[in-house]
Amino acid sequence: MTKSTLKLRENIPISQLTTMRLGGNARWVAEASNQDHIRAAYKFAHEQNLPVFILGGGSNLIGRDEGFEGLIIQNKTTGIEIIAETDQTATIRGASGEVLDNFIEFCTDRQLSCIEAMSGIPGTLGATPVQNVGAYGQEISDVLESVEVYDSAQDAFISLEVSELQMGYRSTVFNDPKKTQALLQKIDKRANIDPTTTNSADFVNWLTVNKAGEINLNVLKSTLKKAKPSLVSVMLANNETGTTQDVKQIIW
Repeated sequence: MTKSTLKLRENIPISQLTTMRLGGNARWVAEASNQDHIRAAYKFAHEQNLPVFILGGGSNLIGRDEGFEGLIIQNKTTGIEIIAETDQTATIRGASGEVLDNFIEFCTDRQLSCIEAMSGIPGTLGATPVQNVGAYGQEISDVLESVEVYDSAQDAFISLEVSELQMGYRSTVFNDPKKTQALLQKIDKRANIDPTTTNSADFVNWLTVNKAGEINLNVLKSTLKKAKPSLVSVMLANNETGTTQDVKQIIW
């Protein structure tokens, strides 16, 4: 697959890829809209000895001011379909790059009740199984049947049942690299793939951190230290001129 087919771009500001508009340049950015693109992107990263970061919609994410000397893969996969249906239930398959709200709208338009309480949560469908996203009594684990993951070490797409994901409150097997590695080794043995190869499930965890505008940092820090953690709620917004260092001064 050629670079042009893969849509590789060089020296792209991370601030253009995230909703918080923060971050320096990424060395490379690739848009992956199908499995061939994903494979080609990882092959390119391997050949260039580059670290890889998976990016969905870019919400709740802060890029470093110094940028990223690696390859950012933007998940642009799309597609939603009903693959099984009865009078009472339906099984729906959605691409991980789909906007979560679009998937919810697809369900509600067909009178399918499953995850409507999550409407308004930013991000892509593929992010939901990473930390078992939920809201108002509903969690993705309540309705999830399986996920398909890409194991870059084996260059293989693997289907995992929900029972294998160790889903709890805002946590799954994907939160722990050691558990993920063990899980994929188990899958490798079941599929008769060489288990001696180092494995890693290629998912990304999102950080919920925002950026403040013009405030007195000393006053804010003093207030946060005195307040009870359960009572603290701070809304931060980027005025388009902030940096990640500004966030660190506030949060840390």
